[in-house]
Amino acid sequence: MGLRVEFFRADDPGTTVGAAEWTEPGVQVEAPDDRSREVLGRVFRRVPVTVEDAAFRQAGTSGPTVFHPGTLVWFNAAARTRAEEEGLKVRFVPRVEHGIGWDPAGAYRPFAQAVERMAAAGNG
Repeated sequence: MGLRVEFFRADDPGTTVGAAEWTEPGVQVEAPDDRSREVLGRVFRRVPVTVEDAAFRQAGTSGPTVFHPGTLVWFNAAARTRAEEEGLKVRFVPRVEHGIGWDPAGAYRPFAQAVERMAAAGNG
């Protein structure tokens, strides 16, 4: 199962600047030109991402959370934080070809957790 991210400029959400997909072996980047490929290469450089968000912390802890390259959570964090640094916005597009689909009983899960569950179930 892959998770696709499309990048666009805030003033032109209808035009995709490039895209990337997370797969088990790594990140696959698609871009129409060298400049866009270079920008997306910086977004997905294989270094840890630090996120200051209480949702990622364990109970009783404080401070930023560090995500290491190669995981779906890292891919998500890199896309969100680094795209902003490059002046881009992101849109996440789950790529599910079959399987569990929408589960109303699982609506309490955050989007990233739902995608991880689908990936673990082998969908995509």
